[in-house]
Amino acid sequence: MAPCLWLAASAAAQTSYSLRSPDRTIEVRIRAGSRILYDVLRDGKTLLQDSTLSIRIDQATLGRDVKVKSAKERSADQMLDPPVRQKSARIRDHYNELRLDTEDGLAVVFRAYDEGVAYRLETVLTKTQVKVYGEEAVFQFAADHTVFYPEEESFFSHNERSYLPRKMSAIAASTIGSMPAVVDVDGVKVAIAESD
Repeated sequence: MAPCLWLAASAAAQTSYSLRSPDRTIEVRIRAGSRILYDVLRDGKTLLQDSTLSIRIDQATLGRDVKVKSAKERSADQMLDPPVRQKSARIRDHYNELRLDTEDGLAVVFRAYDEGVAYRLETVLTKTQVKVYGEEAVFQFAADHTVFYPEEESFFSHNERSYLPRKMSAIAASTIGSMPAVVDVDGVKVAIAESD
């Protein structure tokens, strides 16, 4: 089933898109304007709201004042044979995808799976080498939920921390933690992780 994609221009020159998982239970709503903002909903219930992303390369921040050059959608349903076996020898890779290419050389690829959502930042820049100064990944929740947070004492970690339940508001901005962190959004567990 193809993802549902809709576009609408507002007075603020913001463009909106919607992407759904193959089973249609998960929706990602994306807005591109002064920032790239996105929401994640499951069965119509908001899990993430007004989350943002950007990357700063050679002192220019990509993902701000966004002008979408093209939006392309596609779907995939294939079997993967991982080199290191998991619970299954084969893994089903089934998703709907939306790729937004911007005028400043940034592409954001959103994928909606039946089990969750992922995004990836890609660049198409003219230089052969660039310096990345920072990446912004803000996961904004609608309320002060409980997070099972693996707090670390330093950047040196064996990733063997206890996942302590805490209210989000009780975690100081200077606190560091390893991934994943798991947020309980009224019974829906949202795991935030990264991959390379």
